[in-house]
Parts: sequence; structure tokens; C-alpha cells
Amino acid sequence: GGGGGSGPDSSVNAGIQLKGELMRELIPLFFKPPTPKHSVLYGPSAIRRLWSISPTTVAAACIEAWRSTSSDTQQTRYASIIHIISIIRLLPNPNGATGTILNGNKDHEFSVAVAFVMADHELLQLRSWLAERAKANAGGTLFLVGLIAYLGKNYRAARPRVIGGAGANSPLVSMENLAQSLQFIRSLDSSILSQDIPNPLHGDRESSGIKIGDSAKALIDACLGTHPSLSGVVDRSSVAPPSTGTGGGPPPSPGSPEDVEEMANKYFQKIYTSEQGLAEVVAMLKTFKTSGNARENDI
Repeated sequence: GGGGGSGPDSSVNAGIQLKGELMRELIPLFFKPPTPKHSVLYGPSAIRRLWSISPTTVAAACIEAWRSTSSDTQQTRYASIIHIISIIRLLPNPNGATGTILNGNKDHEFSVAVAFVMADHELLQLRSWLAERAKANAGGTLFLVGLIAYLGKNYRAARPRVIGGAGANSPLVSMENLAQSLQFIRSLDSSILSQDIPNPLHGDRESSGIKIGDSAKALIDACLGTHPSLSGVVDRSSVAPPSTGTGGGPPPSPGSPEDVEEMANKYFQKIYTSEQGLAEVVAMLKTFKTSGNARENDI
């Protein structure tokens, strides 16, 4: 007795707990690359069977397997994606499975990571996939934020695509995919670029006060600064006008529109150079808004 445990709530809680335990067992067994100490004899059959019972469980396990590598090396993360792609390929309808696992979830960074590697192996047409996912009914603004965030975390390590290469040599973000993604972002309509990025602390219910276009410009500037070879295929000025006061000219006077724009750009850059996370920058910009300092208010 005493509130310990019958009724619908306790059944739901027991179900959630059981699913959590199931995931903890399933992911190391089937959804991470096998190791000499750790391989499963009937893995493909078991995954196909699980897929026939619950495709969403397979998709969730793939995402959790990827998330569990967040602090691992790029090589380990790449191997994790290759394993996820091999799971997709062994399912009864690989094209349908790709749609379910890549497009049917809200972890847009996971989807972008897998799509990039699939594109490197000619299993997916990246540009058309990006265009499809950016549609309002398929991810829209939140997908674009996920794409920009993933590129922002990984653009520095981008290297040329390795055709048929081993995981040790293959990048999570190839230069080819980086160029295509930046071209795609650059081509977005002004009605999309003018939209606010949702506040990461409050889901999509509240604006962060940062426009997608500002974030895209900061990303493109950061990528071109790190990889000058991209300047031949990506034009930074087509997303937003380049900030003034750079390129050898006199620095803008404090508080001028040029100074405010340059300072704002520096804060966007912080997001993409990992000096500060998006949530921190948003919080800092909000304090500026109410600080009483005219220059900070304008930023």
C-alpha cells in the first residue's frame, strides 16, 4: 500500500524504466561498432527483427549510440556513423529506413552527421537532401540551426573527402560537404535568413534574438578564415554585407553602427570557435539589452 505502486502512472513509469534498461543493453551490443572483446553473432538478424517490431526503437538506439560518442575522437565518431549506415543498409528497405532514421527525428545534428558520411560514399545527394529538410514541414528553422551548429563545431577539422578510405583518414566533415552546405546556406531566401533562432534554453517557444542570417554569416566568415580555398566557391558577401572597419581601413568609432555590427559579429564568431556556447552568448546578449549601456544595448 501507501502510494507504492499500482495504477496507470506506475505502469507508465515502469514502461519508461524498462525501455531505458533495454536501450542500455541494446546499444553496446548492436548499435556500436564491434570490438575484439565485444561482437554479436546474430546481430544483423536481431536488428532486422527489432526493426520489424519497432522502427522507432532502432532509430532511437542509433541516435543514442551517436550521442554517446560526443566526447570521443573524430575517428571514433566516424566509425560510429559507418556502423549506423551499415545498420541502415541491412534493413529490408534501405531507402525507407534512411528516411525513417535520418528524417523522422528531432536530433538534426545526428541527421546531418550521418547524411554527410552517406554523401561521401555516394549513398545520398546532399544538396537535394538539405533543401528537402529545410522545408517548414520537415524541420525548417530548427533543422537549419542544427546544420549551422554542427558545421560550427566541426568545420576546423574539415579535410578533403577520402574515397573508399579507412575511418582513420576520413573526416566527419569533408571539404566537399562543407562547400556544398555553405553554398546551400548562402542560397537561402531572405525570408528565412531574417527569422530568429529559437532560444536553446527554452526550446522553440522563445526567440534568442539572433537571426539565422547573422549566424550564417558568422559561420561562413569563420570557415573562409580557416579554409581560404573555399573562397573560390563560397562568397561571404551574399549572405549579409561584410562588416566595415576591417581590411586595413581605420577602425570604426565606438558606438557607431559599424562598431556595433563588428562587435555583434565577434559574438557570433565566439559560437563557432567554441569560445562560448550558443546558450552563453544568448544570455550575454540579453544582459547587454538591459545593461543601460547604449553601445551594449545596440549590440
